[in-house]
Amino acid sequence: MAATAVVGCAPDLGTARAGRALDDTVLPALGDAILPDSLGATTRARSTAAFREWIDAYTPVSEEMHGYGSAEITYTPPDPAPGWNAQLAALELLAQKKHGAGFATLTVTQRRALVQTALARVRGDRLPANPLTSPHVAVALLAHWASSSAASDLAWGASIGRGNCRTLAESPRKPLPAAGGGKS
Repeated sequence: MAATAVVGCAPDLGTARAGRALDDTVLPALGDAILPDSLGATTRARSTAAFREWIDAYTPVSEEMHGYGSAEITYTPPDPAPGWNAQLAALELLAQKKHGAGFATLTVTQRRALVQTALARVRGDRLPANPLTSPHVAVALLAHWASSSAASDLAWGASIGRGNCRTLAESPRKPLPAAGGGKS
């Protein structure tokens, strides 16, 4: 048997990431279709951009934090971006086949119907706590928004700022009412 030695074959993560950015046309149209209307167009666009930035910064299969006294080392999931891009491409293709137009040019109602068709094969009865484990990009986008500080503020109707630091002096104060309910 012949054996081959492979030298210097570590993956070039810069090259591997080059083709992973989520679609610039379909993703914002998806955000408009699935994020709550009550957010307003500006906040939906901001939330979709935050999702894109989050996944662009994601480092797959990196060591996770582990608890004190735990010897088990765990790793983050593999990069979901290529699969999510394939799902965005499938939404675009479905829009072309059903409506003869691109996904982003369809009405919100038509886009929602296409997303509902795509999600019909997705199992699950709730949003995942970790968007990285989402079976579909639409679920991941919604789960990412739902886990945000802004979503908590909207749900509670107050500027809680979950995950944001407050000074010790501010900690006993009741949160202020949410400003404008997130619409813009």
